[in-house]
Amino acid sequence: VERLLARVVRPRRRGGGGGFDPGQALERSLRPLLLSQRVVADYTFPTSRSGVARRVDYFANSGANVALDVIKLALKSADEVMRRADAEAFKIEDIRDANQIEVVVFCTTSNDEAIVEVTKSAEQVIASVGASVVTSVDDAAAMMARLVG
Repeated sequence: VERLLARVVRPRRRGGGGGFDPGQALERSLRPLLLSQRVVADYTFPTSRSGVARRVDYFANSGANVALDVIKLALKSADEVMRRADAEAFKIEDIRDANQIEVVVFCTTSNDEAIVEVTKSAEQVIASVGASVVTSVDDAAAMMARLVG
């Protein structure tokens, strides 16, 4: 009876993950570059046009000068998708004005028909400031590996 009562009061927690995490999948794909230190995670550019230090998810120097940033556009709100795209575009412009770098942006997207068009517009906004936009983990990792050499 005590064992049953304990289960009623404190039900057993379910194990397992919450599904596919594109950020973790990208990190796994970039692991060889991270381990060889050709790519560093969570890099901060100390100089920018605005004077504000700006962070990107991954950066490769040693002549490559490539930044890879991850932005989540898999949202329900069209306004929030555009707000994030605008913020990312400004950050890229701010960094590139003071640094000679290539920027790749990995956008996690949704297949929700209500925001498909706004997601395409968001990708265009990011690309308009000179960034390469990719929407798959494999494309992001391959592009980074190709640019790093």
